[in-house]
Amino acid sequence: MAQNKKAHTLAEEVILPCTKEIVRLLFGEEAVKKIDNIPLSNTTVKRRISDISSNIKENVVNEIKESPYFSIQLDESTDVSSMAQLIVFCMYIHNNKFKEEFLFSSFLETTTKAADIMEIMKQFFNDNKLQWKYLLGVTTDGAPAMMGCKSGLQTRIKEIAPNVVGVHCFIHRQALATKTLPDAEHNKLLFYTSVRWLSAGNFLERFFKLRNEVKEFLCQMKSGLVE
Repeated sequence: MAQNKKAHTLAEEVILPCTKEIVRLLFGEEAVKKIDNIPLSNTTVKRRISDISSNIKENVVNEIKESPYFSIQLDESTDVSSMAQLIVFCMYIHNNKFKEEFLFSSFLETTTKAADIMEIMKQFFNDNKLQWKYLLGVTTDGAPAMMGCKSGLQTRIKEIAPNVVGVHCFIHRQALATKTLPDAEHNKLLFYTSVRWLSAGNFLERFFKLRNEVKEFLCQMKSGLVE
């Protein structure tokens, strides 16, 4: 139900009746009565999914602690209920191989500013006893709250983890350029994601044509003219 994003109540409405019918056909009515003792209420299913989630998170955190270093990728987005959420993925070394896993998500109950996101990150690191000194990479989108050179999230992280290398997420690469490029042949970069069906070749060709504009933008951002 969790994988298919179905309501927890489906357990009693669909799964339990089907299970009873299977048991009735195979073992008879007496066995069906025992099925009634299986708790499949909404809260029971929700609790078990939460237990599974907590166990997975614990395993991932333990693997991160065993890794010599790790990196994270963050994205702030709004769900269908207009609730802002922070989603964090991580990459680390496990059994001599790079491994990428979902780390955690959290509601942004106040604002989506860098300070609020940083507080959530600090709380997660403290609660799970993760060491900032082993964090070597942070990937974010190009929003000012993430990439701002004065008070952006990457800047705040580098204050406590100076070895961190900040990377701009390729999913949001259009934010590297200004909204309009009037002196260029093209006025924007291309996406390259599976949902847009654009080839990598087309993107690289467009990026190469706009290389001077992208360089100028990055220089402006580094000097503080763009935040």
